[in-house]
Amino acid sequence: MPSGDPSAVYFVRLIKRLVLRGGISHTHLATEPGTPPRGKPLSFIPVPRLSLCLRGTARYDIRKGEGTTPVVLHPGEALYMLPDCGMMPVRGSSYQSLGILFHPDFTRFLLGECKSSHDPTSWHRFKKTFHCPHVLDNHSASFLEALHHADHPLVQNRLLEILLLSALQLLEKRGGMGGSGKARFTHQAACQFIDEHFHLPITREDVARHLHLHPNHISRIFAKNKQSGFNSYVRDLRLKKARCLLASPTLNVSEIALACGFSNAGYFARCYRHKYGRPPSHNRLSA
Repeated sequence: MPSGDPSAVYFVRLIKRLVLRGGISHTHLATEPGTPPRGKPLSFIPVPRLSLCLRGTARYDIRKGEGTTPVVLHPGEALYMLPDCGMMPVRGSSYQSLGILFHPDFTRFLLGECKSSHDPTSWHRFKKTFHCPHVLDNHSASFLEALHHADHPLVQNRLLEILLLSALQLLEKRGGMGGSGKARFTHQAACQFIDEHFHLPITREDVARHLHLHPNHISRIFAKNKQSGFNSYVRDLRLKKARCLLASPTLNVSEIALACGFSNAGYFARCYRHKYGRPPSHNRLSA
């Protein structure tokens, strides 16, 4: 059985119910990594991830070619994304989903909820999260690799079901982290959340809410682990992402600024010059 963490217990029961109900009925794959298309703010995560629709109708835009393509999930259907493939829930969708992210240092479980709303602060949220300190072993990770190459729908479904069972085993493992190990793990989880949402107007309150911590604790762990404040970490991450995108000829500087979470191109240019000693146009010309 899992530890006494109620979130871990919740996800164990949820996955067991899914398996007993027949598992996954259809799998959609996102297999094209790359930079954001013009005018499409997508979320890019550098690890494999799974999103399984539990109820309602889930709609996503995923990166395809030079733009995006829509994907619609009904209950029992799943979207599996290879690393660095962009996606974004479509505003106006109404659904609940199970998400699993296979990080190299931990496995992240999410219960997401999307409601039809015009309020940008409430239309999508995570009702429950759990960061498991265990990861897939080499045997289980081989199913991830097999899924990258599977082209038959039934094979894709069965492979994802095996991954669900493997994730269940991770949740049921005994033991966790304490002391400095727990603090380091919390810091990693916070950084990953920021990495996945840097293109949005993210605040330390958002991270604290996601990790069920007080905002002041978020400030403390960044000051301790990064020797800099939370805001400095977010800004430097956005600048690092922007510097990579400047090598892409398909996006102009304003589009890169918005794709990386800056409110406008002027503020982005000032931050960039302060960090690197030259304007972003210099890197564009030399890229």
